[in-house]
Amino acid sequence: MSQYEATSFKRSSKVRQKLFSISSQIQSFSGHPIKGGRPQIISWIAQTFLQLVLLSIIIVGQNVLATASDKRAEATYEDADAVLHTALQIQDHLAAQDAEIEKIIARLKTT
Repeated sequence: MSQYEATSFKRSSKVRQKLFSISSQIQSFSGHPIKGGRPQIISWIAQTFLQLVLLSIIIVGQNVLATASDKRAEATYEDADAVLHTALQIQDHLAAQDAEIEKIIARLKTT
């Protein structure tokens, strides 16, 4: 991943976190948990906490998975590149071998 892509990804991740935080606060205040009594307040705090904490955990997990995926993709590319170079070397070797075989056949025909 290029530096530009990494910076862009980090920015978009931070923007998503901020938007989610703001939207969860707006949603939570719209229900007026204080008017509902103690159970409503506890429920509101638990929901808000879970939303904010779990979202952060999910985003971190996505970043870890994206990094691992990038590493696997790079390894796959390197493996494919190595196979290509090996195949090209084999083709060159076989072409040289074919030329030598043709020379031997030509000498055998003349004798």
